[in-house]
Amino acid sequence: MKVAIFLNSGSKVDFFEGADKVVCADGGMTVCPVTPHLLVGDFDSFSSTPEGVEIIRHNPKKNDTDGTLAVKSTIEKFGADAIDFYGVFGGRQDHVLGNLTLLALADSLGAKARAVEKDFVVHFEKGVGCYHLPEGTTLSILPYGGSATVTESVGLEYPLDNLTLTPIDTRGVSNVTCQKTVSFKVTQGAVLVFCHKSQQKIK
Repeated sequence: MKVAIFLNSGSKVDFFEGADKVVCADGGMTVCPVTPHLLVGDFDSFSSTPEGVEIIRHNPKKNDTDGTLAVKSTIEKFGADAIDFYGVFGGRQDHVLGNLTLLALADSLGAKARAVEKDFVVHFEKGVGCYHLPEGTTLSILPYGGSATVTESVGLEYPLDNLTLTPIDTRGVSNVTCQKTVSFKVTQGAVLVFCHKSQQKIK
């Protein structure tokens, strides 16, 4: 099951790709273009809730962000095996970094995770990554949470073969696809894959 989680980026989302269930993390309700199935949070930034929507309310004095609580609730209630995040970017800069950790959290709980934006998509990958993209698409692979080793790449202008990316290098930035199917293997660590949209269809 694919679930979409909306975070509060401050701007209305007009590029929703659809999902089986929709969850809003607190103020994510203000940017969500559809009526959600579930609202989660302390509601310090959103107070009016639509009728018929399930609510999980938390005390404002809590250790987790509303986004973290939304991910955990999504897994527990819906058994999601894929989560698309909306509203990851565009808000406070510290929130953006915190929001990216939600992709890793979702993956650790068994859900394939990506952040969907109007002009790009970010995938969290451990193991094998495979995408269907137009030739000439800009694609960046950045290590997440430490060093990551990438190998056996196919379809990239700058091949990656047993390359270890560290948190202090930019070797994986701005690669380019040279065929429609792109794949690679992460043999150590994890990466964030930025696919910049140019009419591509992302698997």
